[in-house]
Amino acid sequence: MVLYGLAAGLAASLVLNALAPAAVGLFTADPAVAAEAVWFLRCMPLYLVPFGGLIAVGGVLQAGGRGAGLLAATLAGFAVQLPLAFLLGSRMGTTGVWLAMAAGAMLSLGLLRPAWRGPRAPGGASARDRAPRSTRTAAGPRSGR
Repeated sequence: MVLYGLAAGLAASLVLNALAPAAVGLFTADPAVAAEAVWFLRCMPLYLVPFGGLIAVGGVLQAGGRGAGLLAATLAGFAVQLPLAFLLGSRMGTTGVWLAMAAGAMLSLGLLRPAWRGPRAPGGASARDRAPRSTRTAAGPRSGR
């Protein structure tokens, strides 16, 4: 799952890098603005690749009812991103802010690393190895309901 997200982020990054000058040219003829915008589009892979993975893992976590971990990881990434953007931005300008975005996304994705392999059942067995609930409960004693 995470590999698909990382691949999507990488594909978007490659497209942005290839089309950056032409895309920016559609919006401005000012060489200074164009140079900054192209640089932005070329820096974005550092953010888009981990963010693609984060979206993929996040979707699986939310669908499985485990959104609290995603929220915690996202907030931790944001908590690092903000002061880092201030620090790097004051030293490197907008490039520092973009690097801070990438660092926040990488941290969030890294914190979700245990979830990359999918849900685990007690005892280390994969949830995929377990029989459906209806089959497991039908064999056991009646609940009396």
